[in-house]
Amino acid sequence: MLAESFFLCENTKPSFMDLSKKIGLFLSPALFLLMLALPPQFGLKTDAWHVLALAILMLGWWVTEALPLPVTSMLPLVLLPLLGVSEAKKVAPFYGDPIVFLFLGGFCWPWPWKNGTCTAASH
Repeated sequence: MLAESFFLCENTKPSFMDLSKKIGLFLSPALFLLMLALPPQFGLKTDAWHVLALAILMLGWWVTEALPLPVTSMLPLVLLPLLGVSEAKKVAPFYGDPIVFLFLGGFCWPWPWKNGTCTAASH
């Protein structure tokens, strides 16, 4: 019953949204790999060039929402150490700051009400 009502109330997005997600899913990594293959430009050092490539990858995935935003937000934690820009020990604390958890709780708290699974009448 709940599953049926969920699918009946689901908002359908236009097909161009699916196309933009597909474009973002493949174009962003292609630009990322292209930038990694090229020598640093604009007078940037190699580490800065790699961070710029990562920023472009993340920007493409955020704008097109090709992947869920939490997945995209974890890319620096994985890719910065792999690219040799920074050690995981230096990157990881930024994901565990108390302010981050405060914002995370604030963003996650409204989800049950947004989905319609939790209403004032259910309490």
